[in-house]
Amino acid sequence: MGAPPPLSRRHPPRGGDTPLRPKPAATPDDAPPGGTGRGRITIAEVARRCGLSVATVSNALSGGGRMAEETRARVRAAADALGYSASPAARGLRLRRSWTLGLVIPDIANPMYGEIARGAAEVLEAAGCHLLVASHDSCPERQARHVRNLLRQRVDGVILQPWSSQDEEVPAMVAAGLPLVLLARRHLAQPTDHVTIDPRAPLLEGLRHLAALGHRRIAITLMGGRTSTSAEERLETYRGFMERQAGGLEEGLIVRLARADLESGRAAVPALLAARPTAIAASNDLLALGIREGLHAAGLRVPEDLSLLAVDDTYLSALPGVELTSLELPKRQIGEAAARLILERIAEPGRACESIVLPARLAVRRSTAPPRPAG
Repeated sequence: MGAPPPLSRRHPPRGGDTPLRPKPAATPDDAPPGGTGRGRITIAEVARRCGLSVATVSNALSGGGRMAEETRARVRAAADALGYSASPAARGLRLRRSWTLGLVIPDIANPMYGEIARGAAEVLEAAGCHLLVASHDSCPERQARHVRNLLRQRVDGVILQPWSSQDEEVPAMVAAGLPLVLLARRHLAQPTDHVTIDPRAPLLEGLRHLAALGHRRIAITLMGGRTSTSAEERLETYRGFMERQAGGLEEGLIVRLARADLESGRAAVPALLAARPTAIAASNDLLALGIREGLHAAGLRVPEDLSLLAVDDTYLSALPGVELTSLELPKRQIGEAAARLILERIAEPGRACESIVLPARLAVRRSTAPPRPAG
């Protein structure tokens, strides 16, 4: 995989780090040992073979500069004959680029984020870049550590689903000139590039599906203990729907959780059952599966006793015996869109921030049914 073309952005040293410098005896484009048996083949040797300057040969091999195509072809032929290949590390030093991006997500065990990472990696690899993935596990301290580590590694940019919409790391990264794209929740104070799904329309579709089945007591799980623009938008959508179409809202039907994983789902069951719902809308598939396990342990069946609606529609949702009705998110497209935004931000640091909102749809399966008749 060849190195990508030079981009316009140059990173200043961050965090007091001393800029790395090539060894004095080496040229900027020194290559690994070639196949000629003579050891290291340098760009200077290619230049001597062609009778051209080192700068001209460097431009010819990188695609830069203005020159005749026959000159470029002559340089490439000489490089191939000598066994020369440009050193990505040396080129990164010269351009102040690492060709590496960071992705920091809430839960690497959640299949949804695996699909997001796959989409981002495919776009970045096509651009000659690498992706480092880290999981903050809904822990602000862990998120801060991952961000610091990425800065130390001089990544060219970061894609982050932040722990909250008030994270201190976000404005700090922007102030340092680091290209940044946020997933899901926006930052309340710092404008950034942003990729999300429409938080209102898909949830409304799911709630209307439950209401059409006859459900009026619909419980919902939301992230709590932090400020989250996406959670607040979902809450506003839920409140409006329940007040208009479900005969009113009871605060006990709203259950806030610190995490959205299997354990949290199992632990949430007592609070959910205390509200006496006939249907539950869970924040994601893993949480819904944990709730399902907790209901089963309590002697309740899905959907005979309680209907269950999820968000994410990962591969888990369609498994036989699971078959969750779930809001299908365009997971891979989220990663692809974020990767394209980060590359555009690297190439054009001064452009206006962009927000991409992707659609979602409801996949109806066997976890939802009409409520059990009273009595």
